[in-house]
Amino acid sequence: MIYISNTLIKSQNIDDFDVAVYSFCIIKTMSANYTATTIDISDLAFHIYEKIQISNKVRDKLNKSMNRLIDNGFIHAEKLGRNKFIIYLDNLNVSNFEYFVSVEPADLCAIMRQSYEPASVLRQYLLVLSTINSGSKCSTYTLDWYGGITGRTIQTVSKYMSVLENLGLIYIYRSADKYAANVYGRAQDKAAIDFIGRKNGKPARINANSKRRFAQMYNHIKKVGIKKCGYAPEEVVLVHEYMKQRNEEIRQMAAAQPAIQPEYYDLSIFA
Repeated sequence: MIYISNTLIKSQNIDDFDVAVYSFCIIKTMSANYTATTIDISDLAFHIYEKIQISNKVRDKLNKSMNRLIDNGFIHAEKLGRNKFIIYLDNLNVSNFEYFVSVEPADLCAIMRQSYEPASVLRQYLLVLSTINSGSKCSTYTLDWYGGITGRTIQTVSKYMSVLENLGLIYIYRSADKYAANVYGRAQDKAAIDFIGRKNGKPARINANSKRRFAQMYNHIKKVGIKKCGYAPEEVVLVHEYMKQRNEEIRQMAAAQPAIQPEYYDLSIFA
């Protein structure tokens, strides 16, 4: 598993190929036990394309990407001749980034070795991962939102999503309800994605016993954290939805009775 900064994934200062090059720099250096290591352009190209021979055009493209990553502060490196760099591993450490995505190197390799706009598809994959809620394991961000980040049309984003789906990397729940958003996530989380997809747009009827149980679960999540709570993703989603309903009820009560100081439930624990 490697970790990639959300800031880099969404940066407007670098292009899709730069994001791919950065990702493979991490793959190349992930086993390094030193504070710095060297990367040769030909070696980097082999990791990306699995080809020993590369053209001068590809070599120049890789060099330009490395230079842009250095200029924008995503890689701390120096040139050692025309096609070689010394990379300092300090700012490749994910602890320097507040938000990041985790991804398997094999997934990135699979994307780069398919034929349809591999670097752009790779960035789309990382964007999807960056929007997945850690509790529900799903994303309901729209294709229009993804297009706004990368400057692409909805049709283009949709094509990239189909490529990722065909590679078995993501699963898409396509809602029959025109008012409900499609739901995305990692392919292995299909059950959770289907659950959210079916639930979208359908307010749950919650009985008294469920309300007490959800309140207890909320307190437990708040105490130990979402990653250690031990609840299934589907249960976490139900608790989250119930607490949102409770906050809305509290807001309405406060609006009707201004003298009351409202105390809302902390929904940030579900992030």
